[in-house]
Amino acid sequence: MEVQAALESGKFTITELTAAINEVDAPKTRLAELKLFEEKGIATTDVDIEYKDGQIQLVQDVPRGADGQPLDDPNRKIVSFKAVHLPVLAAVFADDIQNTRAFGQTDELETLQTVINEKLEISRSSLDITIEYLRFGAVFGKVLGKNGSVIVDLFDKFSIKKADGENTIDFNKPLATQLLNVKRSSEKYQKGMKATAYVNLCRPEFFDQLLENPDFVKAFERQNNGAQLREDMRSGVYWQGQWWEEYNESWPNDKDPMPAEYGAVCIPIGKRNLFLTRFAPADYNATVNTIGLPYYTNSEPKKMDKGVDLESQSNPINVCTSPLAVRRIKFTPKTT
Repeated sequence: MEVQAALESGKFTITELTAAINEVDAPKTRLAELKLFEEKGIATTDVDIEYKDGQIQLVQDVPRGADGQPLDDPNRKIVSFKAVHLPVLAAVFADDIQNTRAFGQTDELETLQTVINEKLEISRSSLDITIEYLRFGAVFGKVLGKNGSVIVDLFDKFSIKKADGENTIDFNKPLATQLLNVKRSSEKYQKGMKATAYVNLCRPEFFDQLLENPDFVKAFERQNNGAQLREDMRSGVYWQGQWWEEYNESWPNDKDPMPAEYGAVCIPIGKRNLFLTRFAPADYNATVNTIGLPYYTNSEPKKMDKGVDLESQSNPINVCTSPLAVRRIKFTPKTT
């Protein structure tokens, strides 16, 4: 009775469910906290990036079927990126409502809404961690799927060398110049306005090497108004004009997108159009050729009127438009 009443009330329409999942207050992951990727919806399922003379910029998107910009310059290269389709399935069973009705509660639709919200929260969290995983892949130049397959290799796409995006830090030598060179290397590949800040995500082994440097420890003490080291330094220290923090992301099934060969990664912050996320529309009749939203949810009745099947989805394109501006750092530990 409750599910049938909900179907008649409009609680399971694509508009209602999509609005609900986009409003879910999901925990922020690190790259999301940094607001690194500039988000925008598009009406197509792909986006074009122009590469010319070392400069990379977004090409104007047009409706599907319309003519694109002509390639009138032989040195100009257009690289296309397709949206990744991420569907998540769930269901609301009739028994879900029967088993979760609160004592003394008389509003059946209110009970059902609680169940729907719980399902959407789980789906939203799954989509968020997947999008974060793909974004980390874009940061490191190679976006991988859950099964380890390569979705897109940015180095191949832009015909650039992976090694040109790497720096090596030797902890047996003075650090100041080495760390400054990491920043300089990044600036070399930033055309126009430069980044306003730099965040370095460090593996524990790399961060431990930094802790061996007295100047690094002093920087933390100054940052905390001379406080003793009773706080956890891993949350971040501003040193040598850059922010350093321990990379401690926890990934499902141990699918770490940070390649094991690197001890840290230097990420430019505040550089417009360097990191892009574009959301394509869902593949439903009601949404094709509309401006894409970050999340969608649709539904259909289950067989034998036993409940409702739900599908949530996102269709993101995550791109770093200048992979060499991100510096992937290898290191040589200090010998005792």
